[in-house]
Amino acid sequence: MGYPTTSELMTAIVEKGFYDSVAAAANERIYPSIAMTIPQDKLVANYVSFGSVPEPTQLSGKSGAKLRESKELKDYKLTITLLEWEDTIDLPRVVLESNPAVGGQKAGQMGAKTNVFFDKRMFVQFGLNPNSYDTAAFFSTTHAESGSNQINTQSTNIAAASSPFTPTAAELETSLTSLFAGLKGLTDDQGTPVNEGVSRFTALIHPQFEWVFRQVTDPTMSAQSVDSSGATGKFRGLVDVKVSAFCTADGTTAGTVDRFYLVANNVATKPIALFTQVPWAVKTNIGTDSDAWNFDHLCLITGYSIWEIGPWDWKTIFRQVYT
Repeated sequence: MGYPTTSELMTAIVEKGFYDSVAAAANERIYPSIAMTIPQDKLVANYVSFGSVPEPTQLSGKSGAKLRESKELKDYKLTITLLEWEDTIDLPRVVLESNPAVGGQKAGQMGAKTNVFFDKRMFVQFGLNPNSYDTAAFFSTTHAESGSNQINTQSTNIAAASSPFTPTAAELETSLTSLFAGLKGLTDDQGTPVNEGVSRFTALIHPQFEWVFRQVTDPTMSAQSVDSSGATGKFRGLVDVKVSAFCTADGTTAGTVDRFYLVANNVATKPIALFTQVPWAVKTNIGTDSDAWNFDHLCLITGYSIWEIGPWDWKTIFRQVYT
């Protein structure tokens, strides 16, 4: 006798498999550590909360006619358009009737693939470099938020002549020196440094860069581990390294390996956001009146969601590109 093929039971099985896998893989993924999650109830929404508040000013003992001075907040606007996403697989009906656990297993694989896809979409967006709320590209040398152009990207010529453009340990330390100073010097529209006091950072790198980053930043290497690599050890213990094959020029595994990103940890706002309208809903046609189930003898497992990953605060991330 076959397994009872009720729609409610099998939907519960595939949903559990999907979300158990999502939860299990969350700590291994990159986007949760650098992205805010923002519910968005419309497909297209405008966000206007990017003007910074002023610093405190002296009130008692202040000379002049006005004791209080209000400051108008700048009217920055970021427009986010959500997209529909889906993932559908099919299995022979007889497989599910004989071994219903397969449904949960395959749904779990879908959940794991979804988590990886969030990371991929993040790096694709980095490659597309959409406009930030200040109308400059997210990674740009023309962020005029504080009245003068600020930068959160730099291009550096290195000894490597072709892709992958892997820096030496000494070249990487030179880059990090510049990026640390650049991040800590970024200010909001009121002129206040936004990364003041930050002492921990996350580097998003390609696997090709992993060994040189370990040489330069790995806290398990002693301060005396200075050898022919050229590393001095001054950045060891300051940088958490996140490795992804999607950290390329266009966010695909076939893209040019020529860059990495440095993100300030423990700041009030994140560099990017995951905007969601409909969380992943996982359904199956098992036990329904579906023609695929009844006549084609196929089980369909479908995931559907509405979301997008987009820019948020460009002042908490810095891009290094090698040429």
